[in-house]
Amino acid sequence: MGSEAFTEGAGLTTKGDLLVFSTLITRLPVGSDSQVLTADSSAASGLAWSDAAARLAIKTADQTFANDTLANIMGLSFSAAASTSYLVEAILLLSSNNTNADFKFFWSLPASATMFWDPVGEAIGGGGRVTTGWAAVTAASVAGALSTEATTIAIGALSGTQGFLFWAIVRNSTTAGTVQLQTAQNTSQAGTTTQVLKDSLLRYRKLN
Repeated sequence: MGSEAFTEGAGLTTKGDLLVFSTLITRLPVGSDSQVLTADSSAASGLAWSDAAARLAIKTADQTFANDTLANIMGLSFSAAASTSYLVEAILLLSSNNTNADFKFFWSLPASATMFWDPVGEAIGGGGRVTTGWAAVTAASVAGALSTEATTIAIGALSGTQGFLFWAIVRNSTTAGTVQLQTAQNTSQAGTTTQVLKDSLLRYRKLN
């Protein structure tokens, strides 16, 4: 089809397609959801669709966890492409009605995916302390102490609202799938309400 047809839009076939120029006017197919159009000198048209620098998964409602059985934190997940690595950062708003309560965190990952992760710290005003993972490792054994996909990280809680932050590197294998953050009470406390609150979030960035 000649460039004259493209100037009238006849060469566009899909919602979101663009007309671009390389040595002639041609069609650039629309990218995937959340991708952005960027300059790319290696592409014939000088343009290409690519993943945005960072994406957010944001919790839209409070969620209660009443026992020590791990469950998905609704809204705090993302789709991981096959053979791709991601940097993940989490900012969690947590609440409990019992000073003896605690939390544990774990991940559900695609098949054969691996990860390194650990706490950054607790937000100012929090009363919890990390009891497993990096912060529980003595200074003499810090080297090589990163938590992995097999590690459950636990923190203490307080009666009130606290914050918890951590980072992770997720290395997905050849199976695309969902990276899902999970939580529960670390030690089941009858009658205790532990919550992950609205506006807790994951920020994730594709590395390669």
